[in-house]
Amino acid sequence: MGRKTSSEKLLIIRLLVSLIIAVVTILVDQAHAQPSEPPGTLSGTFVVPPSSELAAACHKGFAPLRDEAERRGRLVKAASERKAPRDEACQLIGSFREAELRMIRYVDANSAKCGLQDIATRLKAGRAKTEEMHRRLCAVPGV
Repeated sequence: MGRKTSSEKLLIIRLLVSLIIAVVTILVDQAHAQPSEPPGTLSGTFVVPPSSELAAACHKGFAPLRDEAERRGRLVKAASERKAPRDEACQLIGSFREAELRMIRYVDANSAKCGLQDIATRLKAGRAKTEEMHRRLCAVPGV
């Protein structure tokens, strides 16, 4: 395959950033999902802990991590919309990856007591997509 023109490279970067934004949006929407079943029953996203104190503690630990990942995702989106340079986009995506990893670590450590098993699975699937997008966008020399 021949060398890509600068317009082709820019198009690839925009497509990758758009895909990352879509992944971030899906993850944030899933993290915000609230169960509609009574406490202690299975929901589409998680099992509500039986104790309101436990639920509050779980939310208190998870919410700031989710909010930070959401904030960083918005920065990635804004950079994409204003067509930021690749280096800046890579830095922002890297920052999002860090926030996403902190969320995953919290969910892994607290999934049993907080009923976050479904969220853990979804976050890890999203993480794999984020890693692939970061690799494609930021590890390609000459783009």
